[in-house]
Amino acid sequence: MTNRSFDVSKLKKLEKVDRSVRYFKKPYQPYQAGEDMVPAFIPVGNDDYQVRLNASTHDNAGMIKKANPESLTNTRRLKDKLEKRIGEFTFYELDDDPDADILLISYGITGDSARDAIKTLRSQGNKVSLLIMKTYSRLLLN
Repeated sequence: MTNRSFDVSKLKKLEKVDRSVRYFKKPYQPYQAGEDMVPAFIPVGNDDYQVRLNASTHDNAGMIKKANPESLTNTRRLKDKLEKRIGEFTFYELDDDPDADILLISYGITGDSARDAIKTLRSQGNKVSLLIMKTYSRLLLN
């Protein structure tokens, strides 16, 4: 199920992500975000600043802190950033039959098996649609 052939010429061209150093206020703080809600990127291994990467609750300097105001603000910023930009990282494949009463939902490695199941069901006269979720996010909205 994890081995699959595909035509490389049909793949979309990859676009380079801009990772140039952005303006930041000194002293550099790896998690101090600008108005776009994204912190300035400083390449790891530079000679001027220590770059910390972590996924724990932390302050703007990247130091693990649980409940200080700066850490809580950063956690809220991440939630707001996800909600604001969810369309940038939500990917799915929809094989829609407008007459279908049944929707088969698949995620991850089960996608190929779900495609096979849809073919079988449709060959038997069933009206079904297929949604393969490529990303999954559950946001708690107010």
